[in-house]
Amino acid sequence: MKKQITKKQNPITIFVLAATTVLFGFSTAVQADISQVRAVTASAQGQPKALYFQHGGKWMEIGLLADGSVRTFTETNRDEWSIFLADGEVTLQLDLHTKTVNYADSSQTIPNLYQVFAYHN
Repeated sequence: MKKQITKKQNPITIFVLAATTVLFGFSTAVQADISQVRAVTASAQGQPKALYFQHGGKWMEIGLLADGSVRTFTETNRDEWSIFLADGEVTLQLDLHTKTVNYADSSQTIPNLYQVFAYHN
């Protein structure tokens, strides 16, 4: 029996539930037009690590598994292959060509922080 979604449910919760299904392998994205990409799931060493998704004009990062942290980013640019995000302390590059998430802050740069598992419109 399917549960009906009511208008009272938080749209972020609904999106996270749907994206978690994707993250655990029930669905994967085919090549998408980068201008339409609104969600990216990332992993490290085969373990799900983060979910990035656009909501209300901002990008949210939800840490998966142990910490469950939430961080908000502003999209600063897109090019043919990447989405660039910043929050004043950290910058991220969601590179859909190399399928990596690259990290930088004022003290360090970490290329290939995570691997892109899937991306979606």
